[in-house]
Amino acid sequence: MELSNFKLEKTEGEDATNWRYFSSVDVTTGFWFWKKTARRGICRNFIGSYFFTDTGEYVPSDDVEKLARV
Repeated sequence: MELSNFKLEKTEGEDATNWRYFSSVDVTTGFWFWKKTARRGICRNFIGSYFFTDTGEYVPSDDVEKLARV
């Protein structure tokens, strides 16, 4: 699974205790001729890890944090 094209969509909350970040990334799966790329939504609380909004699974590794910093 490769992640690319991070885009912050919106931020909700009143202060640091309840901020929530909604973003989207391109997720590429497969290899060679069977590669597929799809745009998926992700979300994160102020203190927490990113997770996919459609399945609730956590995003593997820290690739999203690196993309967000760039």
